[in-house]
Amino acid sequence: MSLLEVSQLKVSYPTRDGVFDVVRDLSFELDEADSLGIAGESGSGKSQTALAIMGLLPANAQVGGSIRLDGQELIGESERVLDRLRGKSLAMVFQDPMSALNPYMTVGRQIGEVLELHQGMSANEAAKRSCELLQMTGIDEPGRRSKAYPHQFSGGQRQRILIAMALACGPRLLIADEPTTALDVTVQKKILELLRSLCKETGTALILISHDLAVLSGMCRNLMIMYGGREMERGPSQRVLLQPTHPYTAALLRTLEDLHGGAGALAVIPGEPPDLRNPPGGCPFHPRCSEVLPHCSKEIPRTRPVRRIGDKQSHWVACHLEQEQ
Repeated sequence: MSLLEVSQLKVSYPTRDGVFDVVRDLSFELDEADSLGIAGESGSGKSQTALAIMGLLPANAQVGGSIRLDGQELIGESERVLDRLRGKSLAMVFQDPMSALNPYMTVGRQIGEVLELHQGMSANEAAKRSCELLQMTGIDEPGRRSKAYPHQFSGGQRQRILIAMALACGPRLLIADEPTTALDVTVQKKILELLRSLCKETGTALILISHDLAVLSGMCRNLMIMYGGREMERGPSQRVLLQPTHPYTAALLRTLEDLHGGAGALAVIPGEPPDLRNPPGGCPFHPRCSEVLPHCSKEIPRTRPVRRIGDKQSHWVACHLEQEQ
């Protein structure tokens, strides 16, 4: 049994204009101590998937399907049960560290609360452990800095504090949603190296969400490409990036500089991401696809295996083009 099993996940929001499906029939698994990168344009459903796993979707969200952590169903669980799991079994590093931290509490106290709640530590024990975690994530003078407030830290330092807080109780699954978007390139690299090393040391499974395929290729063993709330392609990162099967994956790669350091001409994907108020029929990518087939606008392609890696089916794609071959 995998650590995380997501099956036919659907996230929808009712509005005056109708029901918007932001995640549609999404299924994937993640093993213990493994890593999965999720990529796609804005609005593809990446963050909504993460929030669904954490049980942090808005109250008006309608969630269907199944999310199992160690065999325990999370969809439909009470807030009390989810509160016990969050921090202890699964944790999340959010994109904006300033809004994710309480500006009225010292960072040491914020980390300490997690330890007191989930580990049963005393205030003194939690304060000591908070300093150790700050030092572990590269914050100098942790004893003194633990008494400082979030606004007294740089963006990169605040992100390190969030990572320390997320890993405080040794969660089995860590979700990082665009954790370096607001940081400069040098700080980005340090934060990503920190995430990689800490997850390796603790055996924590990682889901990393990013629009940057180059980042994901170096961080995650597996990669899932999303578009219009659906999975387009999923498999070992290097295989997906070097031998893309879905036209959308190939189009994303053409918009980047060569992954091996070349400086090829940049390209753009024509058209716009789908309007969730009026999504296209069939494959959501067909209006922008350069290899569209007649039935792409009418039928949703099923996810099917492409390649077997060893004794396990590991590469999947949802594309009519692949099914025609």
